[in-house]
Amino acid sequence: MVLIAKIKASHDSSSRIFSILTLKPLSDEENKAVVLSGLKKANQVNTQQTTIDDDALMLLSQLSEGYPHFLQEFAYKAFEKELDYLINAQDVRDGAFGVNGALNQLGH
Repeated sequence: MVLIAKIKASHDSSSRIFSILTLKPLSDEENKAVVLSGLKKANQVNTQQTTIDDDALMLLSQLSEGYPHFLQEFAYKAFEKELDYLINAQDVRDGAFGVNGALNQLGH
């Protein structure tokens, strides 16, 4: 709402050109689709194909609570931790809670 006040301060009618949208968190299915889409893109550019198991997908969804920025950070860190081209729940936990993990990054 600070932004709207600044826009109105520039000209009273300027805020009328904007529509305020309330974005809800993603559902579990949407979270999974986002992760799978990112993994598909990674597999298009990488020579070694990486997969993810269902437990890891569910954990990523739960940790992110549906917030896209959180989902991206948790998924990125899990991808960074995997060593065998299969992202599993342990990779997600290591990426989330490890040194310089996703929680640390999100806290900054």
